[in-house]
Amino acid sequence: MFIDSKELIKTYATMEQARMKLFSILLPSTDPEDLDTHQIEFIKTLTDIETKTSVEGEEYIKITINDILPTNAGLSKNVIKFHWLALMNHALKDVNTTFNKLLCVIKIYSPATFWDTDNRSIKVVLDSLRYNRIIPDDRSQFLTHMIIGEVDRENPRTEIYLLEHPENPLWFLPE
Repeated sequence: MFIDSKELIKTYATMEQARMKLFSILLPSTDPEDLDTHQIEFIKTLTDIETKTSVEGEEYIKITINDILPTNAGLSKNVIKFHWLALMNHALKDVNTTFNKLLCVIKIYSPATFWDTDNRSIKVVLDSLRYNRIIPDDRSQFLTHMIIGEVDRENPRTEIYLLEHPENPLWFLPE
């Protein structure tokens, strides 16, 4: 069976647009930063998307969102922003931790084996860290991020790890 990858991408974009458009129609706020607790809970009820946050002592914060961070292709930036800020606001609502310089690791478990890390809507996750006052700003002096891609056909999700950036800026190199 031949699968046309362009048609597959177009179909994915259409489905994501429809799903996220539903949220923008059903919720009265047009500004994602103005979502209140009731609106966030409404999105959670509508989608049945589970968000789980665990604070692992002073080591790191792990956020699991049972949704895949979407690609940038064919989707409205505002629709993605609206949906993902609501999910991140819900995940971070009880987190009172701030970082001097944050290392944010975004690990995307996709059912597909083919996707580019630079085509995902990373910006909305990084912006949400600023909106939720985890960092004062998303400039490079306060934030470093990395993307990891994995395949999981049974449990697609996005995991976000937040930890204080190591003092050594080349921490990833062997000594």
